[in-house]
Amino acid sequence: MKRIAAVAAVLLALLSNGAAYALGPSGTLSSEPEDTGTVSVSAGLLHREVRLAPRKTGYSPITASQNHFYVQASDESYGWEWAARLGVADFNDGQQFDAGYRPFAGIGLKGHLYGDRATDFGIVASLRADIYSVYRVAGVAVAPGLLADVRVKDFWDAEAGLMAHRRFDRLTVYGGPVFEYVEGKVYRTTAVPVGFDATGDSYYKKQPNVGVAGGLSWKQNSKRFGVEAGASGGSYTVGFTAAVGF
Repeated sequence: MKRIAAVAAVLLALLSNGAAYALGPSGTLSSEPEDTGTVSVSAGLLHREVRLAPRKTGYSPITASQNHFYVQASDESYGWEWAARLGVADFNDGQQFDAGYRPFAGIGLKGHLYGDRATDFGIVASLRADIYSVYRVAGVAVAPGLLADVRVKDFWDAEAGLMAHRRFDRLTVYGGPVFEYVEGKVYRTTAVPVGFDATGDSYYKKQPNVGVAGGLSWKQNSKRFGVEAGASGGSYTVGFTAAVGF
């Protein structure tokens, strides 16, 4: 949480010097009618806790905690906005598996199904997907007296949302249902004691998948500040972004 607070302070400093927040693919379109162009560049942070259930017996459920720090570029064409992001994210199960930050990449698409950028009310459909690097931690206790090297790989997520938004001058409020799919594979290779084999693997999936999300966006000329949160079952997400349009 200290790292999140530190980055938030940096983003607020950027805001005061000309950057601002722009929402991710789940929110409203980044560009507004008075913008001179449709391109925006942003920096953001996101924290989430996601519950993952194993497909195989002998593996325990995981509540994965992740912090994301990223930069994103977006553009609009024919009323639809695409976005691409690069960043780093960690992976922590709250017990022994505490992997450091590794690169990730994502893409997103969103557009109005009702209304447009010039209307105060609209409905936006969105799609987003991220793919992550391999996370690895050695010497994890998988049973009393049994250590193993554990890897999380083939880890990715995707989200589809339907957001209704209402604009009040510079403030935009939005919210709606989301469907999020998260999947990864856990590999473990026995390290100690020699001769005792606990090698295996199991896919993990997020449960449940359906939830709600919403947020606020404040716009100042081509600059924007935004905060977004979502929840489904025991999982939740909260994020902040700062962007400037061109």
